[in-house]
Amino acid sequence: MITASILEIRGQLSHYLQYVKNGERIGIIEENHIIAEISMPDAEAKTNIPAEQYRQLVASGRIIPAKSHELLEKPAISDLDKQIDWVTVYNENRADRL
Repeated sequence: MITASILEIRGQLSHYLQYVKNGERIGIIEENHIIAEISMPDAEAKTNIPAEQYRQLVASGRIIPAKSHELLEKPAISDLDKQIDWVTVYNENRADRL
């Protein structure tokens, strides 16, 4: 098991997740004690849980549902072909100050 502090995990999460993808377990340390562990899910955890059992697990606090995120709208990309001059952008942003 690899161990790392919360600060290290926050700073290099993708690095540590690569270890997890390779089968390692990561112990998260706070004040010299392991407080949590990151690992690949068990084979049983990968199976679908029936809806009623899922609701019971959520109600008992054994499962914490993920927060839903609204889909972000992507900006229009129609102007990508145009060359943008940084001086023009700068002047447009400063126009109200001149």
